[in-house]
Amino acid sequence: MQNDSIFLSEVKDFFHEIHPILSAKVMEIYNSKDFFVDEKKDGSPVTQADLIVNDILIEKLTNKFPDIPILSEENTYPKEIPSLFWLIDPLDGTKEFINRSGEFTINVALVKDTQSIFGYVAAPAIDEIWLSEGPIFKESQKKSIYSDSIVIVKSRSHSSKKDDQFRQFLENKGIDYSFLSVGSSLKICMLATNNADLYFRFGPTSEWDIAAANAVLEAHNGGIYDLHTKKKIIYGKADSVLNPSFFAISNRLRYNEIVKLVDEFSEKLL
Repeated sequence: MQNDSIFLSEVKDFFHEIHPILSAKVMEIYNSKDFFVDEKKDGSPVTQADLIVNDILIEKLTNKFPDIPILSEENTYPKEIPSLFWLIDPLDGTKEFINRSGEFTINVALVKDTQSIFGYVAAPAIDEIWLSEGPIFKESQKKSIYSDSIVIVKSRSHSSKKDDQFRQFLENKGIDYSFLSVGSSLKICMLATNNADLYFRFGPTSEWDIAAANAVLEAHNGGIYDLHTKKKIIYGKADSVLNPSFFAISNRLRYNEIVKLVDEFSEKLL
């Protein structure tokens, strides 16, 4: 691959070019009176939009970047994962799409050596797009979570008992917080734009669910970390496409403070 910065600039331009095509096709299906919905082997839903966007992305990416393999939620994974590949979730938040809440996204990440180095996240229903190659927010030290009200995002469609336990833990600690329920990878994008501070995910997610938004978040000084090891989430694992439980933060300058909070919560309740 050519010089990374030059190549990623080319990638950014490519996604700006195809973004209107993808968004228009998704919204055409979304605004139709009815659309095809089926059930996968794991019981999760798949729609006409998932499949059509997947086909468009594979065609466009193959034509533009023929040497980079493509892995997608909607296709069978290879036995051997390449060190450089595109990772696609053509429609994250399929339940939100079906329920017509508008909180669904198109996600494409470029993964290199287990890290997501580029991310494209689009939310067609609210006409938003996030790219990891873009304006970088200046790092600034926020107040301590113990003296400042914090905004925590959580899944609209996937909550667990641990989410309730964490809420009680914060109350017992006397931490001023508010919760926002949001669908799809929009949760992570809210961290990237400083509209939220924390996101804890205790339930299962797949690599394609968060890889693109992870790159966007890191470009804006945040990060996603394994809840147990406290290390950065990795992609292209040979043994499983599932992510571990994780926490995401809007500002890496809060990392040490959040880790202390995570450790205390883990010791008491996990």
